[in-house]
Amino acid sequence: MGTVFCVFSFLFNPVSYGQNPELAKDLAEEGVSEQAKLEFIKVLHDPAKKSSYDVAEYYLGYLDFKEKKFELALKHWNILVHKYPTSTYASKAKDLINSAFQQLSKQQNIATQDIDIDTLFENADFLIETPLKVSIDTSYLPQGDMSIEWLERIVSKYPKTPEAARALFREVLVYYGWGRAGVGSYSQPEGYGFAFERFQSGNKNRASEYINKMVQVFGRLQSEYPESQYAVPAAYLIGQAYWSLGGGKLDENSRVYWNKVLTLTNENSTYRQLAEWRLKSMR
Repeated sequence: MGTVFCVFSFLFNPVSYGQNPELAKDLAEEGVSEQAKLEFIKVLHDPAKKSSYDVAEYYLGYLDFKEKKFELALKHWNILVHKYPTSTYASKAKDLINSAFQQLSKQQNIATQDIDIDTLFENADFLIETPLKVSIDTSYLPQGDMSIEWLERIVSKYPKTPEAARALFREVLVYYGWGRAGVGSYSQPEGYGFAFERFQSGNKNRASEYINKMVQVFGRLQSEYPESQYAVPAAYLIGQAYWSLGGGKLDENSRVYWNKVLTLTNENSTYRQLAEWRLKSMR
């Protein structure tokens, strides 16, 4: 009888679920949706994790919203707002509930559209062999600056959300930059950011300017979103930019940011391994 009791005790012990709210948050913010959902569901079924129920309801709603499952998102966020009204996550959910409701309404309206209209559009697309799309020419427009402006709108409109942290990381990527070689004998190379100035225009002062912008955004990312894993690739990229600007030589700046990667990661991180190799090979 003692043995049977031990077996049942193990089976019904909530601790055996192995749930981890912090792991689940990291998975959610990194886009590993299915595993994150599973972890959060485990949290909601563990009485010992009641202090994290609000977090689980928020992120389950967030993940459903990303997957356009607006009805499920509303279910989780409404539970959060009514059961845990003093939670900081409840205030975040309040800002998102209206958006989810509007999206659900649009989704339901689209689903109930007259099928005959959809068929006529499909027939028209078939006749020209491709869906009709708006063609937009962005030549001579400040594409990099426009990208930053739109990303900053996300940061200001949805502060303290995973989307805002992702927007800041994308700003780092934009400032790192891109380049185009140009086409034809009369064209000039065009591009934006550090990579363009360093490798195509040869303007090191402008390249340094864009690195400084990356550093500023990295500071905001660490200050406003200290738990975000986006700081890791951002730090690695800044170290890489300083290294490239120095002609492939390890200087104090690249050393600082690659060492930041080491402090922000564990031994299983690819970024950590690459940073370690860079630091080791340049001693």
